[in-house]
Amino acid sequence: MNAAKIRVLITRPDSLGDVETKLLTSAGFEVIRESFIRVETIDDDASRASAKRLLTTFSHHPNASLIVTSASAIRALKDLAPDLLEKIAKNAPTYDVVAVGEATAQVLRDCGFTRVAVPVIHSAEGILALLKSRPPSIAVIPTGNLTLPTLGLGLKTLGWQVFTEVLYHTAPVTKPPASVTALRDGRIDVVVLRSPSAVDALVAHVPDIHPRVWIVCVGNTTATTAEKHRLLVSVVVDPSQLTDLPGKISQMINGGN
Repeated sequence: MNAAKIRVLITRPDSLGDVETKLLTSAGFEVIRESFIRVETIDDDASRASAKRLLTTFSHHPNASLIVTSASAIRALKDLAPDLLEKIAKNAPTYDVVAVGEATAQVLRDCGFTRVAVPVIHSAEGILALLKSRPPSIAVIPTGNLTLPTLGLGLKTLGWQVFTEVLYHTAPVTKPPASVTALRDGRIDVVVLRSPSAVDALVAHVPDIHPRVWIVCVGNTTATTAEKHRLLVSVVVDPSQLTDLPGKISQMINGGN
């Protein structure tokens, strides 16, 4: 089947980047991008204090690591403690920063951090594998309301002292996206899901998704969540190999040929 005839839905908000859109559009797919989730900084005095507390802990301990598992986390720090983040970034070579993937790493570099480590496997497990060989130290992790505890618990098991604060909120959009009807009717061919929260939002808005719609998940955690919702996952793409996405979809729609 010709890629140009395949309609692919990307369910991420624009704030989380458009890598998939660029990859799929370049490969000739018809891409529909519509947010099923909203990600917002928790903008109140308590969250501003939490952000400052995290950054102060990070900057006052020379061996501490700032670990960022989502671009939304660093954006929340920018929203809540811009002056302190900028001050720390000016001394960027002094600090150790870890990003879950390249997109998140780029957001950190845009803030001024020059030394950003990225694990081979773009996941909490990948970060744990990266840090396992290091002496236990202090981990500072800005999180969201739906952030899984895997990383923090894993680091504590390795002997790390872990500081976390919830700084942003992820939830399904209130108004049903326009593509909901097309998903019910089977007029979307493929939907790409990047996170467990994206899966939850899809099911919340379209519990009766048409069986002809192919479900493509990025990462095993996303796929596991989809399967818990009884979605038939056709393809799982490694987050660290996102450039494989167009080829994986082409192979899927052509019956593996």
